[in-house]
Amino acid sequence: MKKITHIGMAALVAMGMLGTSCNKAESPEIETPETQKENIVTLTTTIGFDEAATRALAIDYDAHTLTKTFAVGDQIALNYRNTSSQPAKAVSKALTAGDISAGGKSATFTFELTDPRKSGIVTYIYPAAMASENGYNWDNLNTQDGTLASIASNLDCARGGGAWSGDDLPSVTMTNGVAIIAYTLKDETGENDITSTITGMTISKGTRTYTINGKDPDGHIYAAIWPTDNENIEYTATDGTKNYTKSVTGKTYETGQFYQVGLRMAEAAPAPAATSLSELKTAINGGTDCSSYIGWKVNSAGAIAESGISGTKIGYVAYVSTSDVDADVSGSRILVIASADAAATTLTWGSDGTARGVEAVENANDLNGYSNTNTLQGYGSEAHPAAYAAWNYSATIPSGGASPAHWFMPTKKQWENMRDAKGGAYSAMATAYGIDGNYWTSNEYFNGEDYSECKNYAWRFAPNSTIMSFRKLFDINVRSIFAY
Repeated sequence: MKKITHIGMAALVAMGMLGTSCNKAESPEIETPETQKENIVTLTTTIGFDEAATRALAIDYDAHTLTKTFAVGDQIALNYRNTSSQPAKAVSKALTAGDISAGGKSATFTFELTDPRKSGIVTYIYPAAMASENGYNWDNLNTQDGTLASIASNLDCARGGGAWSGDDLPSVTMTNGVAIIAYTLKDETGENDITSTITGMTISKGTRTYTINGKDPDGHIYAAIWPTDNENIEYTATDGTKNYTKSVTGKTYETGQFYQVGLRMAEAAPAPAATSLSELKTAINGGTDCSSYIGWKVNSAGAIAESGISGTKIGYVAYVSTSDVDADVSGSRILVIASADAAATTLTWGSDGTARGVEAVENANDLNGYSNTNTLQGYGSEAHPAAYAAWNYSATIPSGGASPAHWFMPTKKQWENMRDAKGGAYSAMATAYGIDGNYWTSNEYFNGEDYSECKNYAWRFAPNSTIMSFRKLFDINVRSIFAY
């Protein structure tokens, strides 16, 4: 564990328990009058490691462990709220050699806070890359490169906080957030190590899936995961030619702990040669790994093809799952993303100043794109241009799929699922599907504390591969999907 002790401060803050990410692009864009004067308050903070901590951040490859020291360039985030009616703010500080003392066991640095109040709640997140308006940004764990160095720099997180009272804050204990696992993979016999040949691996538990693209130079595949308590975990891996699977039951991985795990994985049967959405859906329901069909073209009759397509192309296979891909479309297993934007021009989300009740709590498994879009478009094209255009996209939806069938605007989670199916990268989606720029989701922005923020902000999918809040009155792109 790591401790924070405040050694000096002027005025302090009214802060919601949680703030937005330190990436300023993730904060809602708010117009500030030129005449407004900012009140800057400096806050000096010392962070130290508790000697009882099981894990921290520097790497010992030989021992395959993480040691408790700070490094130059490590970033700390401080999340705070300057008024009760505005979204939370975050500032971050990169540690320099001059900040670090006691052999890397502690660091002292100064934050500058804009227009704070003198009471409230403050949260510290380490590293800053894991900060979000609700504490940890767990979505940062969704796609990883399999290296211990990346985990140590970006994902090996801790959080602590406390309540301001006057000009003081009690010492804060930073608690660990993830379990870290070093995997070694073997074939089903246990005699042949296949780790070196694996090019991709997924770890699925509950509603969360971690996609691991790569491995560490030491030969292990490393993953940082949300802790588990007697849970079932599904593993898949591929070497580009063969696919492997493994199911593990009743596993517990605790926060702050480091594990070395060996898996014997069975070779999966190859996917059948599906030529239509209907055949693909049958294969998915039969338990076949059909991830290789991501990106295949779809025509208006429901035919699919990897390259080239007869008839009228309407979209692409963008996501497949063994459970419903939209909560309101029973039996749906495939998301198809339209091959063109729903409108020739950018559109506003609509209803600026009015909450419609389609907020998405951070990290929620929200798959209600169909019902969200239907609700919004029901207010009309003037009130909700984006949803209306998505719902009324003119391309024909193939028959024989899930019912009801309709085009709709993806939720925050559905955009993330489609992104992760293309390796977690916006750039891969842009190349495959022709998306370009920012895209609306069908969710209003809600920071976990203040429902009033749903009145003015909605979530958008941005070219840096993240989902960010955006003012409803601004114009951005709209792309439709349907669930089959």
